[in-house]
Amino acid sequence: LTAGGLFIVKPSRQSWVGFVVTLGICLACVVVMLAILKP
Repeated sequence: LTAGGLFIVKPSRQSWVGFVVTLGICLACVVVMLAILKP
């Protein structure tokens, strides 16, 4: 069972918060990786 599946099956406030938090963490990781890889 994936977070996306739970989000689709039960779109509640908690799933929205979890989705936003997960998205924020992913974006932060991407920014950090880009900052590290840049010369």
